[in-house]
Amino acid sequence: VFCTTGWFYVQVIGLGLWVLAAAGLLGLHVLRLQGEIGDSTHQLVADTALRALEVNASGLLAPALSVARSVALGAKSGIFDAEDPYFALGAAVTPEMQLAPSVRHLQVLGMDPERMVRVLPGRLHEPFASSEDRDPLIYALSMSACKDSADVMACFGLNTTDIELIPAQTEGADLAWIGPSFLRTGSQGEILDPAQWDSAHHLLATINMSTASGLRPSLYVDVAIELGPLLEAARAAAPPGGDILIATRQGWLLTASSPEALASPVFTSIDDASAAAAAAAAASGLSGDVVAGYQSIWDLPEAWVLELTPSMLHSQERFEFWVGQSLGVVRPLSLGARGPGFDFASAETLRVAVLAPRAEAVRPLLVQICYAAMG
Repeated sequence: VFCTTGWFYVQVIGLGLWVLAAAGLLGLHVLRLQGEIGDSTHQLVADTALRALEVNASGLLAPALSVARSVALGAKSGIFDAEDPYFALGAAVTPEMQLAPSVRHLQVLGMDPERMVRVLPGRLHEPFASSEDRDPLIYALSMSACKDSADVMACFGLNTTDIELIPAQTEGADLAWIGPSFLRTGSQGEILDPAQWDSAHHLLATINMSTASGLRPSLYVDVAIELGPLLEAARAAAPPGGDILIATRQGWLLTASSPEALASPVFTSIDDASAAAAAAAAASGLSGDVVAGYQSIWDLPEAWVLELTPSMLHSQERFEFWVGQSLGVVRPLSLGARGPGFDFASAETLRVAVLAPRAEAVRPLLVQICYAAMG
């Protein structure tokens, strides 16, 4: 009996020592997770959300590059020197536009010295339209109102005076992103009511047509891509309990996971409009008591966006900041899957920012480690 009782106490003491050792090691893990490892895990969660949004954004914005590249390849291969260059242009870009309903228009300068060519989807994406009707619409528009401007791309109707085009040799063009803007016409050229305007971003491209055999006029390309699909991409990429957004370096919002993010104009009473809103509305074409402006990141109700300063957005560097126990990160948007030129063009003008709460980023991992330790 004594041996049995003694052995029992030995087992109890051994178990107690094991529990104390396990608790000590678990406490050490907790301390490390709250410290350096916790910070690294927190950064990993934030970077994972950023990369997820960049992957989705790259897929949604890449069709603009595909259309611009089709124009560049067609021009450099000489197919636009055909008897009907407009038909040749349509044949070159139709396959890309069929794959991308978000491409709302293509505009080309330089094919005709007196006209700008505009390509619209028409009924291309209507499933019940006949095959004869599912061709893009191509217009040759007069440039009489803008051809004397010092800005070569003034006929696009965008503010292109200060843009910096980035060479992308693999695409045969120099590229820049610009926007956002309001799409005031539909897929068939119809004028839309202001309440139906969609927000779009634009890929501009300059195609140098000069060769060793002589100089030729450059082509200038504008591809407008609708931003609506980016809203769902942002909401899918947001970290648990956090927020994520894409904006221009000026602070204009392209997409965000916030329920308050819009893909349409912000209408404001002209009496309440700030100077910035009035300037943004100057291009809207509206008149009367209401102006239409773009939504900025600082219009969102989430308090953390106030930590995103203009200097952060204008910089090409990565910044980290804390809002309580939540980690915020802002850096240039990287769309590098299509080559360095495309990546540099996006990094020049676009910014991505995320807020990852520590409770949702680190604590679930700590709970899993606790379960594994007690296993």
